[in-house]
Amino acid sequence: MRRLLKPMALLFLLGTAVSCKKQVDTPYVDPVVNNPITDYDITRDPADYFSFTFKNKSTNFTKLEWRFGDDTLKTVTDPTHTYLRTGKYTVDLKAFSNTNATTRKLVDLNIVPDSIIKVTSTRTSFVNSEATLKFDIKVNAPVKTMVWKFDDVAYTPPGGTQVGAKSETFTYTDGTSAPTRKYFAGTFNTITITLTTTKGSVTTITRGVTTEGIAEDITPKRKEYKTFYEHASGATSGEGSSKLLDNNVGSKFGVYSRGTSINKWEFTIIYDAPVKVNLYMIANANDSGDSRDPREWYLDGSNDGITWVQLDYQNNGAGFYSKARDAGITAEGTSSSPGRYFRKWYYPIPVQNQQAVTMYRLRFPGGAFGNDAIQLSEFALYR
Repeated sequence: MRRLLKPMALLFLLGTAVSCKKQVDTPYVDPVVNNPITDYDITRDPADYFSFTFKNKSTNFTKLEWRFGDDTLKTVTDPTHTYLRTGKYTVDLKAFSNTNATTRKLVDLNIVPDSIIKVTSTRTSFVNSEATLKFDIKVNAPVKTMVWKFDDVAYTPPGGTQVGAKSETFTYTDGTSAPTRKYFAGTFNTITITLTTTKGSVTTITRGVTTEGIAEDITPKRKEYKTFYEHASGATSGEGSSKLLDNNVGSKFGVYSRGTSINKWEFTIIYDAPVKVNLYMIANANDSGDSRDPREWYLDGSNDGITWVQLDYQNNGAGFYSKARDAGITAEGTSSSPGRYFRKWYYPIPVQNQQAVTMYRLRFPGGAFGNDAIQLSEFALYR
């Protein structure tokens, strides 16, 4: 028996040794990976600014996945895509190779309402403080409906009775028809235009309108602003300078206890590039009559902050509060319903003075009627 087991044990050890040797000697081979190269071009449809064509330029791929940032997926080689809303979208193309390796290319698309709808106005007459404006429109998309909504504020003609606020809507089925409308001097009104395309895309723009024409508020597009005097509690405090630009007449900016040196106050709005302004707005605040209203002001322009050019000058008469009272406004006013307080006052810049500059400066060299403090609720620039 022992003689039989010895040869069997020897064979087992020899087999194990041979098996181990085979495992050690087998070389490791890296799997083959083919990486695709992902690339594409984007072309906007000149007849429909909501629509784009995507030209695939990828190589070494077997499958493509296009995502357009609006929960849409397509797998064709050269897709077209129409967005249903304006906004910012990220286009993401993922390419797959025959070994299932992937690469991606992402591109941001920003579709803005102003690129789709262009509205302008021309004043055709101005009689007895009433202007007639003819609107024109250009649309870069196939129109199904174009809805114009006019929101006109109340006004009181000299020696007349108040004309109440009104809202009217007109609907057109083409991209060229536009209405004509009358506006009274000193009013700031609103138009809202809503476009629906034949493909179902929708966008809306809103513009201010005065007797001077379309007024686009460009104050939010500023790079920064500077104020010579700041509220004692800082720019973001309850009456800090930020309240002058927050588009809310219910808040206010105030500088107090400066004595006659209040006439050094000035406020500057700065843009990245030159912009031409044709209208500006100042809104008075509350609780002090005329005493904290400026006696006069200058609006200046500059491109370097050193050389300034006068764009407009206004003498404020007795003050904002008194001017509102003399115009027949009896209510003191609230933040939601302006009266003698919280009222927006609009001033066109003379056409001969309009020029593109990067800096606009408002200053009150005559100080305030109370010679101690300045307070305002809003300041805005329009083009």
